[in-house]
Amino acid sequence: MVQKAIVKLCLCFALILLVGVATSAWSQSSGDNKAKGYGGGTSSSSSSAKKGAMCGGIAGLKCPEGQACRYPANMCNVADLAGTCVKVKSPCPKGGAKVCGCDNKTYDNLCELLTAGAREAHKGACKAAATK
Repeated sequence: MVQKAIVKLCLCFALILLVGVATSAWSQSSGDNKAKGYGGGTSSSSSSAKKGAMCGGIAGLKCPEGQACRYPANMCNVADLAGTCVKVKSPCPKGGAKVCGCDNKTYDNLCELLTAGAREAHKGACKAAATK
């Protein structure tokens, strides 16, 4: 009896995942994703390299080459957070506004943070850790 319940639960979970993947693929192909991100680089005519695709999340979706996953700012302690794929310049430009990552590291600019795969804690340099 318990085995049947577990099998049904697993089937329901698999169905939910399949519907999520299908919905994500459908929304990407419909061209409705108008997410803004840190631009630059060269444009690509490849349909698989669409800017604005979902990344991260519980499925751990990856971005295409030349793009990075941009997560919502100030969401450091959120598990399975989903983000949006954005184009990044390679190499990143020098200078710009400093950004503090959730890893408590100050990055020279948003491009450096995105390229490192870090989440943005806040704009500006990270606060130094208090010492006794």
